[in-house]
Amino acid sequence: MCTVLIFTVDAFATVKSLRIPTFNPSIFTSAANLSNKETMYLATSEHILPIALRYATYVYFTLDILLRVISAQSARHYFKSLLNIVDVVWVVVNWSLIAVSNLLGVKWLYMSASEVRVFTGLVMVVMLLRIFRIYRFGQHYIPLRVLLLTMKGSSTEVGLLFLLLCTGAMVFGPLIYVAELGNDNSFMYNILIGYWWAVVTMTTVGYGDIYPVDVPGYFVGILCVIVGLGFISLPMSVISTNFSKYREFARTFGARKRSVDRYLYQSSTVSPSKPAKDDQMAENDEKQTI
Repeated sequence: MCTVLIFTVDAFATVKSLRIPTFNPSIFTSAANLSNKETMYLATSEHILPIALRYATYVYFTLDILLRVISAQSARHYFKSLLNIVDVVWVVVNWSLIAVSNLLGVKWLYMSASEVRVFTGLVMVVMLLRIFRIYRFGQHYIPLRVLLLTMKGSSTEVGLLFLLLCTGAMVFGPLIYVAELGNDNSFMYNILIGYWWAVVTMTTVGYGDIYPVDVPGYFVGILCVIVGLGFISLPMSVISTNFSKYREFARTFGARKRSVDRYLYQSSTVSPSKPAKDDQMAENDEKQTI
């Protein structure tokens, strides 16, 4: 829940209308070399509520890590997990960034564009580390765990999918470039753009930013779509089958677990006088036999 909360808070922090103007952007010495988005982060600040929520989640994650370390068999055993190491690095770097930003204060005004970009790049890396917390969330949520197990069990098919897409891009990228080589109005300025167009076309996304404008390019586009559908459907069918198997296994395992829990609950509620009564009946049977 806290992971979702901090993702939401950071998403709202990127909305300019929800930020408070702090400085005039024209006073920044590096403003001429910064984009409008980078200048926005320097010249504005967040409201107190998102800041308080972010600090609260940081405190929660810090306490969570400390309690996990204390309850573990040993610190060495705790740090054997890559996810635990990522969590610790993420929390430490977050607190370090908060300390550095508070120490800098108005020194932002005198920083160069390269220094600002280094700091913002570090912030982006820290934000990417939070993605690993979704994997930890999947360990407690069965449907997401099924999806993660499916991707892990279908690693060969996923690799095959990327290989087929790369192969198709290397084939159709140069083809579309050559097909529209004689048209000055073509968007295929080079083969690299052709690679981008081929991947977008084979996945049937079709952003519409790059498209063929000549008849030969149309034929290449049709062929690219047909081949792309075949490339994607082959490994995806295997991945879908694996997902169905893991989901059925999860349902069976959950049903058995509920049956065991129900049996244990019923066993614990049996009257203790019943075994004594059974022993008395067994003793009477022995007497009759004698």
